[in-house]
Amino acid sequence: DMGEMGIPEEKRVEAVYRLTPKGRLIASRLIKWAKANNPEILKSVQDIVAKYGEMTTDQLLRYTYNKYPEYAANSKVRDKYIDPDFE
Repeated sequence: DMGEMGIPEEKRVEAVYRLTPKGRLIASRLIKWAKANNPEILKSVQDIVAKYGEMTTDQLLRYTYNKYPEYAANSKVRDKYIDPDFE
């Protein structure tokens, strides 16, 4: 069975995103800077991670496309995620 992106179902995987070692180093420097200079930014980032950090890609797309439909305008998979009853 070919999916909407042309990828056979047996070859589809849920993407996993992680920071590279360089990304972790940069993130730690940004955190250190934020703690010293603007702790409100750090609190905002922590709130976002707490709210969305455990969502799957499908859950994030469903939320984003329904809350901000303009981001789905050019999506090839938007019909899979648009929910007319979204609140």
